[in-house]
Amino acid sequence: VVFRGGALNVTTEAIFVGHGWVDAESGVDDYQGLDVKGKVVFMKPGTPDNQNPYEIFQIGAKKMALAKERGAVGVVELFRVNFPWRFFKSYFNKERLEKGDEESDDSGQDDIFYAFIQEEKPNPIIDMENGQPLVITLENTGVQSQKIYAPNVVGVLEGSDPALKDEHILISAHYDHVGVGKQGGGAITPQDSIFNGARDNAIGTVALLAAVKSLVQNPPRRSVIFLACTGEEIGLLGSKYYVENPLVPLEKTVFNLNNDGGGYNTTEHISVIGYDLTDISEELEMAARAFDLSVIRDPAPEQGLYERSDNISFARKGIPAIDFAPGVTAMDAEIMKYYHQVSDNPETINFEYLLKYCQAFSHAARLISDRDKRPAWTPGVPYEKK
Repeated sequence: VVFRGGALNVTTEAIFVGHGWVDAESGVDDYQGLDVKGKVVFMKPGTPDNQNPYEIFQIGAKKMALAKERGAVGVVELFRVNFPWRFFKSYFNKERLEKGDEESDDSGQDDIFYAFIQEEKPNPIIDMENGQPLVITLENTGVQSQKIYAPNVVGVLEGSDPALKDEHILISAHYDHVGVGKQGGGAITPQDSIFNGARDNAIGTVALLAAVKSLVQNPPRRSVIFLACTGEEIGLLGSKYYVENPLVPLEKTVFNLNNDGGGYNTTEHISVIGYDLTDISEELEMAARAFDLSVIRDPAPEQGLYERSDNISFARKGIPAIDFAPGVTAMDAEIMKYYHQVSDNPETINFEYLLKYCQAFSHAARLISDRDKRPAWTPGVPYEKK
């Protein structure tokens, strides 16, 4: 699966560089003592201390830049990842969007070759990994790219407490879904090819608007940033862009209350993904009880849901963050019936539950914004170091 690079036809030496990672703070330099100028570097995925599949796919641009700085003409990451190759190939080996750079060239032709490869047998890469020289021919017709624009939508409400209004609670929900036809990844029918995304994430977007309406009528003590993110479904692009280009300095943003879910199979609960990561559990429980709902803590932990929505963009910057979601007891058939399917339409929604859900979310936003103590990470949480 080729990600970057212009037209190329080169025969050169391939060299194995471990993870291809450099980090002065931890003393890691996988390029130490190696001359990679004019060569193609092969590397293991991720970093020496991080093999999370989602993190692996996030840091590819950084690893490509490290190789380019040292004169390599190409980067090939080995797909030694706990993630199905067929899904990876299906998702990335087609037209796609990624967060761009305002100053970058539209074409992407200046980038070095960068790809993932699934190893086969016999596998000469193993010999190279063990120190044997390997000469390869690398041919690429060139990845074509162009710059497009997609907006985040942002509003800021000033807080009512002079002592606290300089602190901001950021409330977010993504407003994009997965498109039309085969882009959606679900079963289309002759009658319907539009993925409307009523559950994912029109519910979250409606809840965000409900919170806007409630908080504007009676502003809370802290200031509130309302952020409707674009491009979540194609790599959290909107929230990634915002944390690099914040409209309010990140040091003044003290919490992210994100709202995103894949559906619901209970109308008596809300779900909180990242429940134990921060100290706002009391406010979340109070908000749910006020509308006769209960809290499900971190449903489907095997799915890695915390890393799969916009809250992770803020957590990686050290801002305490959770994902507030509709009630899920398990990723069962009821969830998958609608998740990324053309059947996820407004008429299938339980609107009585949606009302209570939006009320609970708005109330949680107010309670967090009004509390005396600034929200904080639970001690020892990895993101706390940021």
